[in-house]
Amino acid sequence: MPTESIPDTSFHERRRTRLMKDPKFRAAYERATQEIEQTDRVIRALDELRIDLGVSKAELARRIN
Repeated sequence: MPTESIPDTSFHERRRTRLMKDPKFRAAYERATQEIEQTDRVIRALDELRIDLGVSKAELARRIN
C-alpha cells in the first residue's frame, strides 16, 4: 500500500504571503474567499435538505433534468 505524502505547499505559501502585501491583491483575495465560503454554505445547506428529504444526488439530477 503506497504511503500518502503531504504535498509541498511552501512555494505557494511564500508567494501568497508576498502578494498579500499588495492592498489590491489582499482585497480581491479576501473578497474571493468570502464568496467561496458563502457559496460553500449554500451548497452544504442544499445538500442537507436533499438528504433530509431522502433524495439521492442521482434522483435530484433526474428531477431537475
